[in-house]
Amino acid sequence: MVFSTRRATLTKEAKRAYQAPLRDPTQRTGTHVFPGAITKSRDFLRGIEVRLGDLDGCDFLFLWPDGDIAFRDAELRRWRSLYPAAQVIPLRKCGHYIFEEAGPECADALARWLAQNALGKGVPAPSRLE
Repeated sequence: MVFSTRRATLTKEAKRAYQAPLRDPTQRTGTHVFPGAITKSRDFLRGIEVRLGDLDGCDFLFLWPDGDIAFRDAELRRWRSLYPAAQVIPLRKCGHYIFEEAGPECADALARWLAQNALGKGVPAPSRLE
């Protein structure tokens, strides 16, 4: 978490929220092995990849941070090659935790995108959570 932000460090409250489901540090082993497990799951991921074409014709919005340690330019190029009509909103000087670092930008971009795409096609607006 420490190396995953660019604009500012996560607040103590945000860190606690991310850690809350696994309060005991010994329970967090999975979060440390997860990235390695993904890279070792090539056959599983290949199975998903062959079905990505099923999503052709869907509307996509990518909120893309330029400083993410996990998802970089190569991944964005790949997604753009699969879905060239996707709208991409770059999040400048932003890391992996986009909603923590760029919450208002993300909310605004998502609201505009929904108004232009899903809501404009008759999809009901989501109810506001209070």
